[in-house]
Amino acid sequence: MNDGEIIELEATDKSLLAYIDGFVIDDDKFFIRSRGEVFAFDRSGRHLFNVGTRGRAANEYTQADCIFMRGDSLAVFDWQARRMLFYDTDGGYLSNMTINGSEDEYPCRMIPLSSGGYIVENVFNGVPGIITPMFGRMNDDFGYEYSYSGFNRKDGYNQGCLLAGKENTLLYADFFSDSVYRAAPDSMEIALAYRIDFGKHKLPESLKQGKDTYELFQTSNTEEFTDNIATNVVCCNETADKFRFVFMFRKEVHYVEYDKKSGGVSTIMIEDPEGKLNTTTGLFTYYAEDGFYISAKSDDIDSNPVLVKFGYDVFE
Repeated sequence: MNDGEIIELEATDKSLLAYIDGFVIDDDKFFIRSRGEVFAFDRSGRHLFNVGTRGRAANEYTQADCIFMRGDSLAVFDWQARRMLFYDTDGGYLSNMTINGSEDEYPCRMIPLSSGGYIVENVFNGVPGIITPMFGRMNDDFGYEYSYSGFNRKDGYNQGCLLAGKENTLLYADFFSDSVYRAAPDSMEIALAYRIDFGKHKLPESLKQGKDTYELFQTSNTEEFTDNIATNVVCCNETADKFRFVFMFRKEVHYVEYDKKSGGVSTIMIEDPEGKLNTTTGLFTYYAEDGFYISAKSDDIDSNPVLVKFGYDVFE
């Protein structure tokens, strides 16, 4: 599959991005989080403006760690300053509020739920003897309600796949894993949702033993690994009928749809359209109502990531 709509994000002195770390679509605008800042582009990729600036004033953030829409406002979460800032969709500052949390239960990312409230990812505090729950639940007023059992943070590395789909649940897949877990709003524990069958290309458990996340990333850069292992589930999505995700294998991106009613699985390789999408670095996927966007940044430090949009009808 190589017939996606290519959207080149304009690279100017004010809009030079690194990897895309957050993405929000609101009507005719893309809001993108990169380098700890927030940038606005139109749907053709033209840079419009930057949302807020870095600083410590009431209308500034030390670092944008998470973005999402809250009603008609764009919310920017700054976990270092423990503040939520709100901007209108033209970039104008509206207000801010302090977010409280304990030392061992404090979020760095928030995922809004359509039923209200948020599922959050907690920050690893690095204090010996204190166990940090990986995920928790906050109410509409950003009050921390409880932590999910089942997963604790053992390091400071941000996890890979973290997304709330239409099913109003959090989907989580760790790096180098073939398992996808779900945290539902009405539950206090994380349960196994899907197990991906990579067959002979599954990452052997013997390769994981004794290695932390950083060591596994070093291993994954070897040619032997990239030619034989296909276990990095990236950015999955769930609706009432479908479960979707992408994964890397042999330096190519593969898109998967699982039909929850029929049990059928369809997989397709996404090629590099017109040489614009370098899928071997900084892979990012965002699922919208009318299709999904894949992005990756090339090695050219003076260029921006390229977005490629594909429709959900790719198997028809």
